[in-house]
Amino acid sequence: MNYQKTKTACYLGYVTHAVAVNLAPLLFACFQRTYEVKLGFLAFLTFITFTVQIFVDLSAVKFIEKVSFRALAVTSQYLCAIGLVLLGILPDMIMPEIAFLIASAFYSVGSGMAEVVLSPLIEAIPEEGKGSSLSLLHSFYSWGHVLVILVTTLLLRLTGDELWFVIPVIWSSIPLSCAVKFSRVPIPDMICHEEGKSINGLFKCKLFVLFFVMMISAGALEQIMAQWSSYYAEVALSVPKTMGDLIGPFIFAVAMAVGRTYYGVFGSRVELNRALVILSVLTALCFISVSLAELPIVSLCSMGVSGIGISLLWPGVLSLAKEKYKGGGASMFAFLAFGGDIGCSLGPFMCGSISDMIESSNSLRIGILSGVLFSLIMITGLILIIKRKKVS
Repeated sequence: MNYQKTKTACYLGYVTHAVAVNLAPLLFACFQRTYEVKLGFLAFLTFITFTVQIFVDLSAVKFIEKVSFRALAVTSQYLCAIGLVLLGILPDMIMPEIAFLIASAFYSVGSGMAEVVLSPLIEAIPEEGKGSSLSLLHSFYSWGHVLVILVTTLLLRLTGDELWFVIPVIWSSIPLSCAVKFSRVPIPDMICHEEGKSINGLFKCKLFVLFFVMMISAGALEQIMAQWSSYYAEVALSVPKTMGDLIGPFIFAVAMAVGRTYYGVFGSRVELNRALVILSVLTALCFISVSLAELPIVSLCSMGVSGIGISLLWPGVLSLAKEKYKGGGASMFAFLAFGGDIGCSLGPFMCGSISDMIESSNSLRIGILSGVLFSLIMITGLILIIKRKKVS
């Protein structure tokens, strides 16, 4: 049976995942100007998006083997489409904050469900080179992020704030078409997951806890820059939105995509410990430069370069955990992904909350600077792992 169309549907599903996670932050400034929502609420909206995904991740363990993968895949795409449509039409019908939360709930559940289903689905396809297919699948999230920034920026340039609501409705066409694809493509047999160590056993191991904390840091660093860079460029740097998005967030997303694609193809050539230390230091320097540089162009370029540093952190920590922690099985990877999602929720929320608490024209700069803390955690964890290797 030819599963090429199944793979294409999975890749497109990860583009949907990128739309669900990254579209709203590109519209934050529009939300604030049109509906006068507070900065703290925008941070809370991001927090809710990832918190819902975390809940779906944990819940999926119980229902994923009881429901067909086709039903889960189709449902995930329809939920994303409904959420995007509601994001466009609901704020003018009810209280805007409530509307944003309802829309976010729909596309967050769909996005979380897709994240749970698509990786095991593509791994179940009977073919050689599954590792490269899986790496390519995750790179489509980053390439989807690039597409979201580019297309949304151009549409905002054409429509302006007055017609921003058209943009989420247009993006809903991707999950709708993906749902149709999943309803027709061949689906491989149900996946039997490898039985790993118990949850208690995982968290009693200091090495696993260290990897779990590092995954939190990786997720936080990625989403602080992904969720706040567009708003930061327009509000804190006073850069026109089109130019700011295309120089800062767009280059960041491209750098992330290229880095992950390179690692997926040439990962065997990378000395992982050394690369992660270097990239963690680079990420810290980029966050400092973004927040403290006086020239906007320096901050914007630093945003882009940070994408190179951040690109390897998530997949790199997973690979390192697989190498160093033997016998963890599927449960280990599930809970490391859970840790990454915690970071995706915690990082942007912390950044926005710190900015909201500080009454200063530089408040958002200080919020972005707080991300350096997660780089330091990552560097510390890597040093401990390297020292552990030398001792053993």
